[in-house]
Amino acid sequence: MMVFAFGMLCALIAAWLWVTTATYLEMAVSTTHSIIGAIMGFGLVYGGSQAIVWDRVTTKFPYREGLTPIVIAWFTSPILSGAVAAFLLTLNRVFILRRANSTLLALIFLPPLVTLTIFINVFFGARATLAWSDDKAAWVAICVAGACGLLTIPLVLILRRRLAIHVNK
Repeated sequence: MMVFAFGMLCALIAAWLWVTTATYLEMAVSTTHSIIGAIMGFGLVYGGSQAIVWDRVTTKFPYREGLTPIVIAWFTSPILSGAVAAFLLTLNRVFILRRANSTLLALIFLPPLVTLTIFINVFFGARATLAWSDDKAAWVAICVAGACGLLTIPLVLILRRRLAIHVNK
């Protein structure tokens, strides 16, 4: 057990050194990739190539374990994130930003968008990290997101008042 703890400490220090050096040299590197590489290096040094789970088929989604889903995610994640961002930006531009009363529309849509964003984050975060059932995660997410959405309403009222002052000057 001590070897594992020491190996993880070494991996953490190695990743830190690499990310710090790369940042100093103004190179864009991923901290996630760095720590995965460092842990893989520890595994290779300590147990050889058989100590690394390269690829294992499972019955649970994503139906693979080991490094394979990580490598696949390196390619699919930016593509899917870009597609979702482009879709959301298009909706935002068409229905809010390109309208004559875009400022008012932005203020109107702020609470529902905050509510939706927080619901998604809390739902998936609670379900994954706390191992809650979908029902429990959904109810907690609805309550937290609803409260946060309601808290943005006074913010919108303050922003509307400030915008009215700036427009009337």
